[in-house]
Amino acid sequence: PVFKTVQDAASYLESVVEAEDDCALGLQVEVKPPSLGAQCENTEFKVAVTDPRCDVLVERVFLLTVDPYIPVVEISFDNSSVIESDDHYGVGNDAYLHIPQSDRYTNVGFTYTVRDGCNQEIQTEIEVLSNELEYDPNQSGMALVRATKDQRQSHGLRVFVEASRCADSSSPLCEPFSHIEVSPEDSFRYFQFNIRANDGAGNVGESTAYVVIIPQKYKDTPEDANFFADFIDGAPTASNVIETKTMMWDTSRDDPVASEFVSITVSKKV
Repeated sequence: PVFKTVQDAASYLESVVEAEDDCALGLQVEVKPPSLGAQCENTEFKVAVTDPRCDVLVERVFLLTVDPYIPVVEISFDNSSVIESDDHYGVGNDAYLHIPQSDRYTNVGFTYTVRDGCNQEIQTEIEVLSNELEYDPNQSGMALVRATKDQRQSHGLRVFVEASRCADSSSPLCEPFSHIEVSPEDSFRYFQFNIRANDGAGNVGESTAYVVIIPQKYKDTPEDANFFADFIDGAPTASNVIETKTMMWDTSRDDPVASEFVSITVSKKV
């Protein structure tokens, strides 16, 4: 088993360790916590057994896994993979990528990392949501999420989003949502990326980032640079789940500096 705290591990040992002696009763058992604190899979506990009738002490060492560390999750967007990103909105805010509206699928350069104080494989859930829900049987969906063979764990998924909005859609189903009343011409679509990393001890780390699709009117007449970020910060979490993926992240591995593959992307709406 894996434990979150030294105290949990010590309590477990106290519950399972039994001391026996054919010639003695009432042996005293003491679990001594590790002097160095939690050391992941090498957390050392000493169990001392004494006979109260005489000065006899027996000790044994047990190695348990104690992981008190919450996974640290970071999401980023690799601008070198993005066909076009906006140079006005959200500049300097790494949690937001702003891209202009278009009639094609856009590679958002999605990457992520998971760090933890213990070396282990961590189950990671990646979820893509949106404030809009669009369906057209002749299209591939609002977002495409595909696994890769890239040796970099951080680049294990490629994500393309439909850079459009319901106000300009001809799909048979397209429902926008806004927490405040917004006219169709002022509406915009955004995608919310949630990552949840759950390690073997049950520690959970989370991160959220956004891709905002900017309608042309907001480029012709610019708003404040934080207009979209402020709007989304005031909204409830996006409710439409577009795609989900489950990945395993090995914290004992280091990502190479670069991939051995060269990618050229040409995308269009299909």
